[in-house]
Amino acid sequence: MESGKELIAAQAEGLSEVLKNLAFSLSRNLEVRGDLENRIRDNLSQCGIFATETLVFGEGNDAEINVVLPASDLENPFFLKAVGEVTGFPVVVSARNNLSETLSALTLRRAPTYDAAFGLAQATKANKTKSGDTHSVTKISEGKFLVALNDGMGSGKKAEDISSTAISLIETFYKAGLSSPLVLSTVNKILTFDREDNFTALDVGIVDLFSGQADFIKIGSPYSFIVSNDSVKVIEGSSLPLGILDEMKPSVCKTALKSGDVVVFVSDGVSDAFGSSSDIIDFLSSEKALNPKALADSILNRALFENGGVAKDDMTAFCIRLFDRAG
Repeated sequence: MESGKELIAAQAEGLSEVLKNLAFSLSRNLEVRGDLENRIRDNLSQCGIFATETLVFGEGNDAEINVVLPASDLENPFFLKAVGEVTGFPVVVSARNNLSETLSALTLRRAPTYDAAFGLAQATKANKTKSGDTHSVTKISEGKFLVALNDGMGSGKKAEDISSTAISLIETFYKAGLSSPLVLSTVNKILTFDREDNFTALDVGIVDLFSGQADFIKIGSPYSFIVSNDSVKVIEGSSLPLGILDEMKPSVCKTALKSGDVVVFVSDGVSDAFGSSSDIIDFLSSEKALNPKALADSILNRALFENGGVAKDDMTAFCIRLFDRAG
């Protein structure tokens, strides 16, 4: 009962912080940037695109351009380029609303510096039909995404249920705007409520596609790796899995990623098959980490080979590659 009260209090505090940030965002004074709006309209018209309305506010990564134009003009290949020529940075469509059969309202935002590709390879433990390994790729804001690999202890249906519940809660809380400490402590308390052994090991990565800055949170999970052109960096943690203790202290690593870097998450079924982090590093150093799906397949195939072709535990390799966004 006491833990339940603490959980509700913490969530209420987190909700109040979200509402405060929302109120601050909505109360900002918006400066009308008429000159920029007129130049965007003129540049579009030179491309045969006739916007009926334009509204621009904010600067930098928060800049927002709103345009109302005929829906047929969205197919014009010069549309985004024409807007970017005026703003001085490339733009992407972040939202679209159809006002009528012929008119659409678009919200354009600054295009992130980087994009990401993902690759996954999995094998379920021999003689089991359900895997306790789950993963997630979730957009949590403009230019920022969350990736996670979750390993429910054990295998089979129960492990899958625990893992799926944890990953679903983490996705929902992060998308709601709650802070990392509150998200992780809340999920931890929920898992500890049950008297059964609901343990789960968790890898979380939050990547900013504008700066390449990444925060990695490890809770009871094996080593992770960042594969660059000339090196392999180890991300390690020392905390216990979620759901064991009421209070938890996750390991957090902050680092800057660059174009071409590949982040590698593996579950303990893979790490145990390799035997040591040095063996995985040697393997990753010899691989061409250009295609994240091909790399994930190679890691899994090597792990299965080391186990004599048998998945002795649920096995997952999850790879994320950062690259420069196309112009």
